[in-house]
Amino acid sequence: MTTAARNAQQPTEPPHPPPAEITYRGQYSVNPLAEVSFRRMCAQIPAVLGRIARLSWRTDRRAVQLLLGCQVVTGVSAAVLLAATARAMAPVLGDGTAGERLRGALPALLVVALAAALARAAGAVAAYAERRITPRLTTETDTALVEAVCRVEASAYAEDGFSDRHEAAEMGVIRTHVMVTDAQRFLSALIRMVTAGGVLSVLNPWMLPQLLLAVLPAGVGAILTARVDYEIHYANIADRNVRGMMRWWATESKYGDEVRANSMTDYLIYWYRALSDRCDRRTLAAAPRTLRIALLSALAGGVFLVATWGALAWLAVSGRVELAVVGANGSGKSTLTRLLTGIYLPDKGRVTWNGTDLAEVDPATVWANTGLVPQIFAQWPLRVRENVTLGQPRTHDDAPVWEAVDAVGLREAVEDLPAGLDTLLARDVFGGSELSGGQWQRIACSRALYRRPGLLILDEPTSQMDPRGEHQIFEQIKAIAADRITIVVTHRLENTRIADHIIVMEHGRITEQGRYDDLVHGGGTFAELLELSQDR
Repeated sequence: MTTAARNAQQPTEPPHPPPAEITYRGQYSVNPLAEVSFRRMCAQIPAVLGRIARLSWRTDRRAVQLLLGCQVVTGVSAAVLLAATARAMAPVLGDGTAGERLRGALPALLVVALAAALARAAGAVAAYAERRITPRLTTETDTALVEAVCRVEASAYAEDGFSDRHEAAEMGVIRTHVMVTDAQRFLSALIRMVTAGGVLSVLNPWMLPQLLLAVLPAGVGAILTARVDYEIHYANIADRNVRGMMRWWATESKYGDEVRANSMTDYLIYWYRALSDRCDRRTLAAAPRTLRIALLSALAGGVFLVATWGALAWLAVSGRVELAVVGANGSGKSTLTRLLTGIYLPDKGRVTWNGTDLAEVDPATVWANTGLVPQIFAQWPLRVRENVTLGQPRTHDDAPVWEAVDAVGLREAVEDLPAGLDTLLARDVFGGSELSGGQWQRIACSRALYRRPGLLILDEPTSQMDPRGEHQIFEQIKAIAADRITIVVTHRLENTRIADHIIVMEHGRITEQGRYDDLVHGGGTFAELLELSQDR
């Protein structure tokens, strides 16, 4: 008989048996939140916050006092910030020259700056207080759990669901490290809402209920989502617990001989994956529910928010509140650069390159001829080489890369890195390195110089550099400007000396344009701002 015939006569092996379905009866078979109404869940929030406060108070009283004080300071700062911003907008949007409007708004702007700085300082101190509380609180709850398990009667171990109750308690300990953070965020949001409501009430009392309606759906959605998350967590407790125990048995070295000699590996992997898939199915099955909750809460919040803004507009038009609750528009520089590069398409008018409308051109074709150094640029966790070439090398050798690095004065810094151009610029990764803010900005400029585009746009390209680095960059800009269109966006008006043509923008419109010497003596906004920048 041939081998094939013998194999055909042998019975096929049965498939791997799936993991057992673990079910309980009695009190552990019922989700404790399943029968709790939404009103009762909301009513439990003060009790939960109180429990967190008591535990934290026993852990570190001074830190709790500091945390609460910081929340009060943050709330007061938010109220002052809103009120001062509203007061500053009146002169800013009023009549007169830019200098007169700026001087009129200066006292309120100083209050805005002070309030913002105070809020940031309070946030930093609150983070410090939280870091003092959290480790001790986690240790306290972990120790309490260990003590409770050690002191429980031995017969409790034989009770159905004991191991799962233990696993659920372990999860509670794990959640302790974010418990103070969650409570702090909730309290901070509540205080900010109260202070914002107070400011709106002063402007017009009818705005307060609309503000509450605008934020209420988000809170309702958060509670309902938390309920679904807990339901899935509760359903997966037993499977997660058994999976964790089996993982330990399967990977512990002392049992490795048994696993291998008995050919258990395939089954253990199948078993572990099957149990994991079971947990994943429960989680994925809940995804549509959480999506519906998020969409409905966002829709309701959006409707109420639109109604709030509509009411604010009606109050402003009817003269019941002043327009100084409205923010001033920017000058439009960022929008202009996006239009020029085809990132934005105009809703009216046309943007053309050599007579060709960008709206009719493939965007990839446009962007193949552009280079942008944005004010907020990415610090890619890539090697130095790829951070310069952006993964688009022109040649197989590094000569053009070093040329761009030399152009921004960064060769010495790159050569000092552990692996030169091959150094990974990510300190969080083992073996990686980090650059300073000014060095990162030089890297961003080197990308544009390496790219050699037909249209080069630099948005505040030297804001983080020292004067020597700034001078070197602008010298390079002058050197390459003859071969391409170069647009530099800057607030440092002295840097515009190198420009062939200067455009001054205010509130999305061009207010002045010309050469540097002409604008300096033109008596307009450019001359005024230049004088202010030199009056120090």
